[in-house]
Amino acid sequence: MRHIGFLLVVLFLTPCIVALANTRAIALVDNPRLSAMYTGDQADRARWHDKSIDTDTLFKNDERRRAEVKQMLADGQVRTAHDFFCAALIFHHGNTIDDYRLATSLAWVGMTIEPNNKEYAYLTASTWDRFMKEQGKRQWYGTKCRHVAGPSGKDELYPVDETAVTDSDRARFDLKPLEVMRTHTGESIRLSGADSTC
Repeated sequence: MRHIGFLLVVLFLTPCIVALANTRAIALVDNPRLSAMYTGDQADRARWHDKSIDTDTLFKNDERRRAEVKQMLADGQVRTAHDFFCAALIFHHGNTIDDYRLATSLAWVGMTIEPNNKEYAYLTASTWDRFMKEQGKRQWYGTKCRHVAGPSGKDELYPVDETAVTDSDRARFDLKPLEVMRTHTGESIRLSGADSTC
């Protein structure tokens, strides 16, 4: 009787094993449209800083990009770590709590897929801090500054919840220790030295 049960299991599982053996892994490629939208987002910000475009144009372009990314998400076109990174940055430049919530969710997915990518890690911390700040809460990582000169004559870190994460946690997100960021505003806050100031 045991042999019949074993035979039935083998007969049942054999087609499944053969099907799995014949299945090739599908290689996912980055969505070129999302990459172009990321580039457009960054170019718009550079043009806004040098006054080539006005704030209304910047916000309209941002809104258009967010609407397109929402459709891509609904259509399953956001698949790779880079796709999630690009989508997160586009929502990071949103204007609602829901935009910031989605930005941090997308950033976490990208970082989870490629945990050693410093750009993805940094964006994850930055999106979380913006999400917290825009709710009137203290940031955790120290990526956001008040862009109004304080008593020191320099920008100051937006208030930080110093109990939320440690400097070891910050390092995981390519961030310098909190005290270094606090005393060196205007300089890169990244351990890698990448050009990111608060």
